[in-house]
Amino acid sequence: MPIKLSVERQTNVGRLCKITEWGTFSDETDIQTPAYLTYTRFGHIPHITWDVAENELSLKQKQIYQLTLASFFEALEAIEKTATYEGVASFCCMPLNSIRHLSLHDPLAKIPEGFNNNKSMAIWSGKAGRRSIEPENFIKILKTCKPHSFTTLWDYDTPFNVQKKRHGKSFYRSSEWDMALFEKNHTIFEEPGFLPLAGGISKESRIAFAKYFGPKPYANGFLIDLYHFSHGENIQNKSEFEADIVSDLISDVTLLIQQDVPRLVEGAFDPYQILCLVKNGCDLFDSSYTVLLAEKGIGFNVAEDYAKTGTFSVVDFTEEKNKTDMTPLCSRCSCYTCKTFKRAYLHHLIACKEMLGFTLLIIHNMTEFDRMFEMIRAHLAQ
Repeated sequence: MPIKLSVERQTNVGRLCKITEWGTFSDETDIQTPAYLTYTRFGHIPHITWDVAENELSLKQKQIYQLTLASFFEALEAIEKTATYEGVASFCCMPLNSIRHLSLHDPLAKIPEGFNNNKSMAIWSGKAGRRSIEPENFIKILKTCKPHSFTTLWDYDTPFNVQKKRHGKSFYRSSEWDMALFEKNHTIFEEPGFLPLAGGISKESRIAFAKYFGPKPYANGFLIDLYHFSHGENIQNKSEFEADIVSDLISDVTLLIQQDVPRLVEGAFDPYQILCLVKNGCDLFDSSYTVLLAEKGIGFNVAEDYAKTGTFSVVDFTEEKNKTDMTPLCSRCSCYTCKTFKRAYLHHLIACKEMLGFTLLIIHNMTEFDRMFEMIRAHLAQ
């Protein structure tokens, strides 16, 4: 089953789209993009319960939850035995009637280089370390997890310092793995797969991915691989995110692929970077940046002219200047955190490493992240 996306408006600062069907999710949807997948770790938004998420996060659109395979890989056997109907959702007590997308990496976890091979893609599973996924094994994983869509296998190991030969190997492996998944095994997936548009900092390699995967009949979505440009702190050999360089890498790629399917960028990207990617035709992101900040004791706010300028600011509650500050984290924010607590109290919680501090920052950061995308969509609609 495909993802049904229609382009409502194409502008020089991005595209406004509407998603009315999402893979095997049974109900109709009404999701406007640009939008985001809600990042989860072992089937939960970190530091908050589902009860808190449903009662304190006033989010504007139906959420698509990002299941990160690396975070629960070691539990697959238990999930297969105990959660037969909804897979990971049943095992983790996720909200009923929720849309779920399976991502292979955890954007905030370890993603080292040098461990993929011709037969399998490597992911890093918490304390257990490296786990290899072959196409045949991945088919079984999908049957166990029961997502409504998934990111397919690809050789992501192309940081900025690799040679042309390594880019060729990445393309060969990715195409062979996906051929094994979708063609050689004659496997018919009900769930739509997001095919890779990788290539590191090689524009030539990225165009090769687009020309090969773009016309595939099973291309129901595309993953634009930019992990090495993200804020993920456990990714080896990262590159600085320079807007002009990233734009040059992906601008031609988005023209070579089908226009009526979503383009997803996984990873922890800040508000300025997300706006740059929206301008280059990207539709979907994930919310891991909000968790990355909260776990450092940081909240963020976007400016009122954010959709035009990309301006945002951060408040670091590990800094002493917040110790006696009796103002809210954000005066115009109506989230539970900002309506109820002052910066001085948040500083105290973070200094004491109280779990409540991280919970309150997740609530604010998620609320602000959601408002940020609402601002982007409103700007594109004008």
